[in-house]
Amino acid sequence: MRISTSQMSDAAAAAISQRQTDLFRTQAQINSGKRIMVSSDDPVGAAQVALSRTALDDTNRWAANQNTAKHSLSLTEATLGNMGDALQNIRETLVAAGSGVYDASQRASLAQELGHRLSELVSIANTDNGGGGFLFSGFKDRILPFTLSGTSVGYAGDQGVRSLEVNSGTKMPVTQNGADDFMNIFNGNGVFSSAATVANGGSGVITVGSVINAALVTGHDYQVVFNAGGTTYDIVDTTTSTTINSNVAYTSGAAITLPGIQVEISRTPSGGDTFAVNASRQTSLFNTVARGIALLGSGNSTWRANELGATLQDIDRALDHINLKRAEAGSHLAQLDDMASAVADRALEHTGEISRLEDVDYAQAATQLAQQNVALQAALATYSKNTKLNLFDYL
Repeated sequence: MRISTSQMSDAAAAAISQRQTDLFRTQAQINSGKRIMVSSDDPVGAAQVALSRTALDDTNRWAANQNTAKHSLSLTEATLGNMGDALQNIRETLVAAGSGVYDASQRASLAQELGHRLSELVSIANTDNGGGGFLFSGFKDRILPFTLSGTSVGYAGDQGVRSLEVNSGTKMPVTQNGADDFMNIFNGNGVFSSAATVANGGSGVITVGSVINAALVTGHDYQVVFNAGGTTYDIVDTTTSTTINSNVAYTSGAAITLPGIQVEISRTPSGGDTFAVNASRQTSLFNTVARGIALLGSGNSTWRANELGATLQDIDRALDHINLKRAEAGSHLAQLDDMASAVADRALEHTGEISRLEDVDYAQAATQLAQQNVALQAALATYSKNTKLNLFDYL
């Protein structure tokens, strides 16, 4: 097989070109700090880097969502704490008002004070979320959620709860809405509530009552209606319009038993006086405070006594509800703290894996560069000598 001079030249040039390419690639790797600059440098390694980058992006997204969630939940927890403190102050004011030492003028001053406290509650409920919206508006976070007109409070938000993915396959609610937190709270003891009719003429006062057998509770509404003379009473199921007990002898402070529940009425009711024992219904904590303002303005001391007990019970229910919602936010914050450490560790692992696969080993690259440079110089020298050979060199 004959090898022509042109073939030798082409082969030598190709070898030189390849060595130059290898040298330039190594120089580029050293300059960039990356061993894999294009997929062809290491197809398998490049695929692994791509997978690790995707995993790192997910982990960074979870970390960012966790920070967003922490901000929202921390603000929610603190705001609910402020709401609870304000409600507790209102409760203390009502307890003081029930001591019997205040006259009508002083009660009017306390009612005015409670009006300011009601405005404070609305202001707290309208806390902004730090992002141009409102904390308790649900999905309608650009709409002012609560408006106060007199002592009536309206809600313009919805019942939406925003969630974020804070870990692999884990979504967490990061907001609460005003309907759930402040508007939809069961009154009474959560099963039933008791109240006296404002038109009652006697001095009878009903207690908040208790559940004695949950299995017998019907969820019906009842009335205790005193007969002429106030010495006996009937019990009427107003849900079914049925009298379930009649002409029961009245004893002040004695238990009055209804299906699964009982209340006590004390002092001296008059004939025709009526006391309601109704299944618990949802009310707002604002309505409860408005009820307290109304009772302070009443000149009917017996009705005030009845309303005070019921109002304080509703405030206690509201406080329990607010504390429960605050605990939910606190629990989610604790979960985020646990997740944050794990997510940070995973991010570090993915970053290390990418570095291991992609980053250049400078010592190895420097050695390789030196070897490639020697090989290139040798190829150039060999080609130069070969191109000088001709027939006259042998004569």
